[in-house]
Amino acid sequence: MNAPAEPGTNAEAQAAINQLTAREAELTAELSFEREQGFELRTAASFRASEAVGYIDRTGLE
Repeated sequence: MNAPAEPGTNAEAQAAINQLTAREAELTAELSFEREQGFELRTAASFRASEAVGYIDRTGLE
C-alpha cells in the first residue's frame, strides 16, 4: 500500500500539473467551440440580412 504523498513532494506537484493540464485542454476546447458557434451565428445573420434586402449570390453562375 502506498503512503499518501507528503505536501511539497514531486508526486504532489506532478498531480497538480496533470490536473491543470487537463483543465487547460478542457478550456481550450470550450473556447474553440464558442468561437466557432459565434462565427456560425454571425454568418447566419449576414445571410439573413442579405436575403432581407433581396441580394442574390451569383458567385459561380457566370
